[in-house]
Amino acid sequence: MIQLLAILNNSLLFRDNTRRHIQITLDSISSPYVADEIIQEAGEDLGELLGRVLETKMLVSRAVGILEDLS
Repeated sequence: MIQLLAILNNSLLFRDNTRRHIQITLDSISSPYVADEIIQEAGEDLGELLGRVLETKMLVSRAVGILEDLS
């Protein structure tokens, strides 16, 4: 039970950090004079982040399912 709650807590922290990371990335490419390489790098970074977000979503879904089965 403690491990499941730790997973959920870590996921909330990941969510907050991810939101900040996305905002920083968007701010870095918002200027009209951004080099193509910077935009490409931001896209790759956001793509990698999307993969981690999806993994976290699956992990949270499993944890929530286990907690629901326990109740």
